[in-house]
Amino acid sequence: MGERGDNLLRFIWSAARGHSFEPYYRVERTQVLKAFQAYLANAPTSYVREERDAVPSQVHDWDGLFLVKI
Repeated sequence: MGERGDNLLRFIWSAARGHSFEPYYRVERTQVLKAFQAYLANAPTSYVREERDAVPSQVHDWDGLFLVKI
C-alpha cells in the first residue's frame, strides 16, 4: 500500500472513533432473513438496502471532538 496508504488508513481509524462495518456474514444473514420474512409475508423479496444493516446507528452520534492531524 505504501506510506501514503498507511497514513490514510491510520487517519481513517483515528477519525472513525472505533466504529466499523458489521462483519460481512452478519450483513448476509440480515439480508437472507429479511428476504425470508418477506417471502413468508407474501411481500416482494428483493432486498431493500438499509444503513443499519451494515453500520451501527451510533456511527452518527457526535462526541464533540474532532481531530485533524497533519
